[in-house]
Amino acid sequence: MQAAIRELKEEAGLSGKNWQQLDAMCMLPRIYYKGHELWTETPYVIPEYSFSVRVESEPVLSYEHSEFKWCSETEARTLLEYDSNKIAAWELFQRLRV
Repeated sequence: MQAAIRELKEEAGLSGKNWQQLDAMCMLPRIYYKGHELWTETPYVIPEYSFSVRVESEPVLSYEHSEFKWCSETEARTLLEYDSNKIAAWELFQRLRV
């Protein structure tokens, strides 16, 4: 959770409240990460956790990103590339319906 809070601030210039870790999670091969060739004592797979958080302002993107988009569930489903992100988004929208 601490890493997610930090990343939200660093990547999007946002802070949030009502954080909740989602059940959705997956393991990613370390080859997905820049510089993995230099890792000596790191696991071969890295856990990816997902969170729900309420933000109340517009993002200020870091140099690593060029755009963002708020979107509906239907649009998110078409835009997301990775299954792990699609599953986390599905869970989030299910929780928002309750």
